[in-house]
Amino acid sequence: MRNKVARKRSRKSSSNNRIYSNRHKRSRRKNRSIYIKRRIGLIIILLIILGLIYFFFFKNKNEYQTKGYPQFKDEVLKDLEDEVFVSNSKGRSLTVAEKSDDLRILKDTFMKNYAFSNTNKDIFISFIKNFDSFNTKVKNSKTDQEFYDVIDEYLASLEDPSIKLIDKKTYDNYFDYYKNNKTSYLGKVLGEASTVDRYERLINKKEIDNHINITSPKQGVILIRLNDFNISSLKDDIDIIIEAFENNNQIDNIVFDLSGNSSMDYLYAKEFSSYFIDKDLTIDSTVYFRGHIFEKSVENIKDSKELATTVDDIKSISNTPINDDNSNIDFEYYKNSARVRSVIDKKDTFRKRSLYVLTDENTANEATRMAYIFKNSNAYLIKNSFESTDTANDIINPFRVNFISLPHSGLVISLKDTISDKDKLYLEYDLRINSNDPIDSILNQIK
Repeated sequence: MRNKVARKRSRKSSSNNRIYSNRHKRSRRKNRSIYIKRRIGLIIILLIILGLIYFFFFKNKNEYQTKGYPQFKDEVLKDLEDEVFVSNSKGRSLTVAEKSDDLRILKDTFMKNYAFSNTNKDIFISFIKNFDSFNTKVKNSKTDQEFYDVIDEYLASLEDPSIKLIDKKTYDNYFDYYKNNKTSYLGKVLGEASTVDRYERLINKKEIDNHINITSPKQGVILIRLNDFNISSLKDDIDIIIEAFENNNQIDNIVFDLSGNSSMDYLYAKEFSSYFIDKDLTIDSTVYFRGHIFEKSVENIKDSKELATTVDDIKSISNTPINDDNSNIDFEYYKNSARVRSVIDKKDTFRKRSLYVLTDENTANEATRMAYIFKNSNAYLIKNSFESTDTANDIINPFRVNFISLPHSGLVISLKDTISDKDKLYLEYDLRINSNDPIDSILNQIK
């Protein structure tokens, strides 16, 4: 009986072992299958990642070189869909939070970088203090256009002609030039994806059909009206003038009419004037700055096409306080300085002629600089205006303004971030008039 029970127990134990062994084998096969599937999945993911890296880096790089930089706008617009930005507002209106944040960034950037003088220090302080009231206007704006108008109004409160919300035409002019110099500070600002997208969608409020117009109002006189500057059209402009001289080789006097011109295009001002000055011109200035934008913008100026502008001797003046009671600069706020030298080499395309320059109360920025350059070649300067005293439009800025872009809206703002040791360098006029026909007044000056 005992042996019979033992044999039953032995058979049961053997059966249990076989069941356990079969279960163990099935479990191992199942685990191995899962392991293999996971390895295959990881390999597939790895291949996808490598493929994406190849596509976005190597392939795009080669395509970029093949297509060339003229496709830059289209490429950046395409990247908008693939890259992560502070804000991607493509195809939609800005949110209240985005508009408010852009205004805050604008205020903070100006607070750290804007170059104010003793003359407009109180205005600048009010600009900062008025942020909250303008922020309320921004939050109440219903459309993107209303937001732009608030930004425009906020900037106008500085009463500085060099501070502007850049319009589409000005942006396109600069973009066409800097697309070939995309590594420069301005190239990067203008090429921000959100900025490219924004200005693709903007519409010009006003169109200037012909930024240059040439007539001959009197024997021996040619009148060149420059309503605006556009560096991209410089060669065509000079060709038009050459043709005008060829058709009338008895021209001894040139009148440049800069009335209403407040262009920010410093490249055009320098290069265009080089065709008409009677000698090489070098303009030296010591400039002072507060923030980091100026230094960032001149890091690669030697490698860029800045038309013989050099910036060197950048140094801190915090340990060497400057006490100058006659200065218009409050050196308590300026801790850095630099030396700026701008060289304009005379071109021999045209022979020497007598130069006359007409401005008005709306002539400002780089048009004022061009008048100053011509003044250094003995040009006769005439201002047609009600005002008999100097204004902010008559100030010759020591260095070009910089640009900043607001991250959410992509809007570009001009920023004056340097001030000169000759800050109150006003354009000196030979004659001030208040005339309904200023050209006739100039012609009467020409013998």
